[in-house]
Amino acid sequence: LRWGSPARLSDPERSGRTAGLTGAGLGCRFAGPIKEADMTQTFPIFQLAEFENAEPAIRQKMADELDRTCRETGFLAVGDHGVAQTVIDGIWSEVSAFFAQPAQVKQQARAPYAGYPYGYLGPGAEALAASRGQVTPPDLKESFNGGPPETPKDEADPQALAFCYADTTWPPDRPQFRAAWL
Repeated sequence: LRWGSPARLSDPERSGRTAGLTGAGLGCRFAGPIKEADMTQTFPIFQLAEFENAEPAIRQKMADELDRTCRETGFLAVGDHGVAQTVIDGIWSEVSAFFAQPAQVKQQARAPYAGYPYGYLGPGAEALAASRGQVTPPDLKESFNGGPPETPKDEADPQALAFCYADTTWPPDRPQFRAAWL
C-alpha cells in the first residue's frame, strides 16, 4: 500500500504545516507548535485521493492500515486532500496566533468540563496513555478541538447530539479564528 513517503518533522517544507494536524472532519485537531529539537520522527502520509479512487479491496486495506496507524500512533498527515493552500495558510496563521497567546487568554476557550469534546485543552488536561490502559502523568501538549459547524437535520441520537455535535467553545476575542476554522 502506498501512503506516500513518510514525512520527517524536520523537513523544512513540512515542519509547522503538518506537524500538529491530526484527523479531519469531526474533531479536527491542531496541536501547539513542536520545538525544532523534537522534529526527528517520521510519520505516514495518508493519500486521500488515492483512497477515494481505489478499488474496494484496496480501499479496505488502506482503511485497515489507517485504523492501525491511528490506534498505534495516533498521528498521521493527510495528503492529496484538495484543500486550497490559501485555506491551509489561513487556518495555520490563526492557530499559530492563538497558541502564541498567554495561557490565561487561551483558557477563555477551554472545554467547560473534563471530557467535553471541543475547545482548548491546556497542558495536563489529557493523558493519551490512559486510553491505552496505561497509568502515566498527563500529557504536556496543548490542543484545540473543533466540532462540526452544524448538526445534521435528521440526527436524533441523544448521545451523538450531546457529544459529537456539542458546541465548540471558540476563543471569544478571535472571530477570525472561527471563520478560518470553518
